[in-house]
Amino acid sequence: MAIRILGQLMVIAGCLGAAASVAYWYWFYLNVLQALGERGTPPTECLLASNGPCSLIVNAARLMGQAPYEPHFLWTSIALFVFGILVIAVSPRARGRLASHRREPNF
Repeated sequence: MAIRILGQLMVIAGCLGAAASVAYWYWFYLNVLQALGERGTPPTECLLASNGPCSLIVNAARLMGQAPYEPHFLWTSIALFVFGILVIAVSPRARGRLASHRREPNF
């Protein structure tokens, strides 16, 4: 049962981490767009990978002493969520529930 709870906690942590990552991505790139005098939505290609123009923005933010968005936390959160689902799927159910569903064969 404890392993099932651990899996549930991993799923919750993965969801919260992914939500926080998306929120920070949106906030960071929205501020970049505003600093450049642009309007629009943040670039979605920077949500999952930081290559090309995304890495240029990340490196510029680092040079200015800012904390840039990097997708590592999002990928870690997704992995935690998936691993938590797998832990739940393979964990044994509560013994009381299994024992109550067993039936003796009728002869």
